Amino acid sequence: MIGARLSLLATLALFTTAAKSASVIFTNGLPQDSIIDEGTTFNVTWSWDGGKQAMGQLILTTFTKNDMNSAVNITLEDNLNLSKESYPWVVKASSGHKSLDWYYKFGITYNGNGSPVSGRAFRINTASTTSTTSGTGTATNSPGNPKHPSDKSSLSGGAIAGIVVGSVAGVGIIAALVGLVLYYRRKSRRGESGVADLSAPDSGVGNMKTTGPTPEIRDDMGAVAAIPQYGKAELDATERQSVPCELDAGPQMQGIHNPSNGPVRPEIISNIRS
Repeated sequence: MIGARLSLLATLALFTTAAKSASVIFTNGLPQDSIIDEGTTFNVTWSWDGGKQAMGQLILTTFTKNDMNSAVNITLEDNLNLSKESYPWVVKASSGHKSLDWYYKFGITYNGNGSPVSGRAFRINTASTTSTTSGTGTATNSPGNPKHPSDKSSLSGGAIAGIVVGSVAGVGIIAALVGLVLYYRRKSRRGESGVADLSAPDSGVGNMKTTGPTPEIRDDMGAVAAIPQYGKAELDATERQSVPCELDAGPQMQGIHNPSNGPVRPEIISNIRS
């Protein structure tokens, strides 16, 4: 009877020792309210007292402090070897939980335990969030350089319209200046041509055509050739009968006619000669 009790106590002691040794404790030592930069590598560490072949799950839980019912569990590793006691994780905030209002913490389940062991909560600083809180420990706690859409410079519609109007006005002014220069050049050329016409008026001499030598023009023909010669025109026989005869120098008598009026009587001729 006593031997049976001793064997039972030994069995219970073995089960108790096995249960105590199969435990997980996170050893990261994160400070309270730490902030980890997204994109960095965080080494999750723990201690394991169980067997070397024990497997478990690494879970990341995100939540807000004001609403514990908002917790969401994300499985980071489904076949976690507990005996390795470390897991490198590239920090990445879950979709829809990128603000600093969301907290994260690690959990490990093993042997079908539905209540995972949890670590200390921390926050993730993404490219679109800012934070002034810093921490120390294994995590990288620098806040990083956030991007602000307001930093991008852009031109408003009014500025673009002003640039267009200014460009059009500048082109108009240049065109007006070019037109004035051309106008004054044409005006100065017209004035110069008018002065030339007044200084040398047309006397008409250049337009006169001479058909023969004149008394004012002399050439190699000599002075005699330059003086016009005048002579009596010769008449035909029929025209001579109708032209009055010229008389010698002397007293002229009235009533004397040319032969066309009839024969001259001899007594008249003798009187004339005497």
